[in-house]
Amino acid sequence: MKYKIKSLLDAFEEGEINVMGQQCNCFHKMYAGIAPLIANKWPEVRDVDNATVFGDISKLGHFSVAQIINNGLPSAIYNLYGQFNPGPDTRYESLDMALTGMATMLAYDKDAIKIGFPKLGCGIGGGDWKIIEGFIKTIFVNQGFDVTIYVLNALEIPEWVRDPA
Repeated sequence: MKYKIKSLLDAFEEGEINVMGQQCNCFHKMYAGIAPLIANKWPEVRDVDNATVFGDISKLGHFSVAQIINNGLPSAIYNLYGQFNPGPDTRYESLDMALTGMATMLAYDKDAIKIGFPKLGCGIGGGDWKIIEGFIKTIFVNQGFDVTIYVLNALEIPEWVRDPA
């Protein structure tokens, strides 16, 4: 797993990654954080979220996925249902389950998959990055997936990555 100072959306649009994931709530609210940027750029992301049942708690631990043709190549954006309510409500067990489902879905061709995430669930969702980073390492990195965490400035890179002493 590596960290890169760059917009996740630019990395996806430029083909640097071909899969991205974002944490979502169960109420079709993509109005804050990175969600509206993704949904406005790729409306299919909002469409697949809106196709799920509004406010259904059983979505926790699952995902919806938008298939995108990006620069003529198939790509995907995952809505990971790791919070029930909009706002600070990251539910670690649910996010872990959604990430596991995502990895299972992508395992068919992991050598061709390049995944990008923001600091998933840690902005509006209020999650602890050390916990979520551990999920990503266990579920993706330890299974051989190529994963990049995109941040907008060096201060968002965890101290244990910047200064691993």
